[in-house]
Amino acid sequence: MPGGNIARASTQRGGYNNARDSKPLSEITASQRLTLLLDESPLKPIQRWLWLLSTGGTLLDGLAIFALGVAMPLIIAEFHIRPGVVGLIGAALVLGAVFGAGIGGPVADRPIGAGQPALADGSRQIC
Repeated sequence: MPGGNIARASTQRGGYNNARDSKPLSEITASQRLTLLLDESPLKPIQRWLWLLSTGGTLLDGLAIFALGVAMPLIIAEFHIRPGVVGLIGAALVLGAVFGAGIGGPVADRPIGAGQPALADGSRQIC
């Protein structure tokens, strides 16, 4: 029965949809019911796995930025790079991530599936 979990969850809290709201469950909108159902549903193993996969690209981009921050003092000392060029290198890294997301996002949304663009993103980070 749709909404059975909502009714059960609401009766456990005294018939209200959440602690902040004093409306009875019968007075909340459909979107509020859906939000309540999603908030109270436990994550299944496949959902946890998909969450881990979807955050992987962001973590790899963060790793690249962190690695540049750690390596930049060594690069400056070795190659005697001027401060303006150091700024351009850092800006190029961030702009590359922005343009890559702007181009890669629509490509990942195409019907070919997200596997090939995700594989390309991972290989770009490794190389």
